[in-house]
Amino acid sequence: MKRDKLFCIGKGKGSTLSMPIASEGNVSLVNQSSIVQTIGDTTIQPGTSITVPTDVGMAMLRRPEFKVEKPSINWEPGDKLQVSRFAGLGDLIFLVAACHGFHMYHPDVRIYVDAHPDHHEWLSWVPFINVGKCNDPKFVVGTTSPSLVHTDRVNHIAEQIGIEHHDIRFPIDIPNTDACWLEDPILFAPYSAGAGARSLLASTVTQILERAPEIDRNRFVFVPHNSHRGSTGALRYSTGPLTIGELWELVSVSTGVITVDTGVAWMAAALGKPVLVFYTHSRPQETANACSDIMAVEPVVPCAPCGLRDGDYPCEAGNHGFQCQSYYDWRVVMLRMAEFIKLVQGGPS
Repeated sequence: MKRDKLFCIGKGKGSTLSMPIASEGNVSLVNQSSIVQTIGDTTIQPGTSITVPTDVGMAMLRRPEFKVEKPSINWEPGDKLQVSRFAGLGDLIFLVAACHGFHMYHPDVRIYVDAHPDHHEWLSWVPFINVGKCNDPKFVVGTTSPSLVHTDRVNHIAEQIGIEHHDIRFPIDIPNTDACWLEDPILFAPYSAGAGARSLLASTVTQILERAPEIDRNRFVFVPHNSHRGSTGALRYSTGPLTIGELWELVSVSTGVITVDTGVAWMAAALGKPVLVFYTHSRPQETANACSDIMAVEPVVPCAPCGLRDGDYPCEAGNHGFQCQSYYDWRVVMLRMAEFIKLVQGGPS
């Protein structure tokens, strides 16, 4: 019987350990771009893939794969860097992480980030960021996301501003650290921002909420999406609608976060919190490599990861969701949740 693939990075497992639980012991590296990709001494032609042993493949995926032309600029104290990114929360977090790397290289250069107004509040909490546009910047860049599924997204953005950086963590001065009355809460946020293909199915979430006492209902806080219409089941605590700032506050006081490939996962990672992420149509290597303490789970279905976005998926949703979503029934999810809780509590993995 096929099992889901579990990748673990950090938490006492070695700084680069990534271990898929799969019978074949191999991984496939797919080049979905239109150009030849080079990883070390290996080249992958457009539209093709190579199969390598798991340990070799995971080591390769830790390297920056998607090469961009790094700008060569002689920065001087007082210079200004203007970065623009009008995207979702996760993309902004990867951008700020890259800017943190730049700040460590060039502490006397002022960094300005132009983003959607929804993000201005929390961006203002980042001590090395100036929110908005500046006059007379020395360099202006509108960052892009990588086109290759396996790319380290933090470093991809970092290369666009002329540096190399692989760490999603950055300092942020969150004003309210009394956002939760529970001691050491664990957040359960099973929906992506759009409640689309990256989310767990509502039926799966309902089953998990009804079985919350099997885990630890007194420590869990359910963070629903606005579209969630089910009850919170046996779970004792649930939030209402949250602003992005309030979500940062709640994540900052949590012991760990259980979620999907969405902004709250990268909030937790940026704050150095343990995080369990259930992936669907994209691969962990694009986002998880920069995280220090993450468990990332992939579904084992023939079409995953398709790596496609914006609703252009090769399978039909129907009544049971996309294939990658329907793979995660409540038993699979709760098994991984229980393993994650043991790790968070410092027990054996």
